[in-house]
Amino acid sequence: MKPTCSLMYWITCFPYRCFVDGISNSETPTLNRMKTGYGLLCMMRKNGEMGTCSAKIFDQFQRGTIEFTSVTNATNYPNARIMYAGLQNFFSASFEDFKKLNKRSQRLVVFNNFNLFNKIDAAYRSVHHFSDDDDIIMPSYTTVLSVDRMDEYLIDCPPGVNKQEAAAVISMHTRQNILTFKPHFKRIRPTGEELLAILGLALWDENTWRDDEEMIEIVKRNRSTIMAELHQYYATRGRNDYADRLGDVLCLLVHVEEAATKQKEDDKVYALMNLFNEYVTEPNRSFLPK
Repeated sequence: MKPTCSLMYWITCFPYRCFVDGISNSETPTLNRMKTGYGLLCMMRKNGEMGTCSAKIFDQFQRGTIEFTSVTNATNYPNARIMYAGLQNFFSASFEDFKKLNKRSQRLVVFNNFNLFNKIDAAYRSVHHFSDDDDIIMPSYTTVLSVDRMDEYLIDCPPGVNKQEAAAVISMHTRQNILTFKPHFKRIRPTGEELLAILGLALWDENTWRDDEEMIEIVKRNRSTIMAELHQYYATRGRNDYADRLGDVLCLLVHVEEAATKQKEDDKVYALMNLFNEYVTEPNRSFLPK
């Protein structure tokens, strides 16, 4: 499957360049570290996901005849695990305060906010790769999901699942939830640096750490750093409307946070249908450390 638009942004399409950009000295050291970390995350996801696909699809990736393939129930979960593990490395490379947390705390924070992080990245990549089709999203680095073709996703779902009913429910929830914030990303079209800032602010969210007074101060410090560097990023590009632009970027985060909250309700329905149990049922929370 080929994207319908040109591959425009270095952070989406040329992850290897992140290593070069991340090494240079600048007044935005945190964003530079995030560029490098995101480059590693991109490579990890691409190479890892190629290992979850069939031999036929793998060969097509290798020969360059396809750039993306349709996600299925069987590939969705292992691809999510790759993203989950990669996010821990990404945030550790980007923030010294995150790196200093014990491993269980790191994993718990990423697990509890995984839907939020994944939705931010999915919306960004979906807009830049498939800007002409609002019904397509990218659940992972190499896969796509069309809301009108849920039969492809359910082709390898667990036995006993009512595929017709499941397709209707997933399509409805996708339109009501996930696809609602893609138009906002399409309108704002955040740059690579803005995407990194959104991910950083999503990590250092006061609601995530509100029960830990010591961490609240660390959260505030990291949020201030991100905001200051984003301001510097705008200044170096001569943006006079940076206040309005910053407001738009922060609104994107709010829209995705609302969708991530709504997803929790949808997950309860999926659990009753024996779908996505690896994600939503307590005994199968295998992302978490033992």
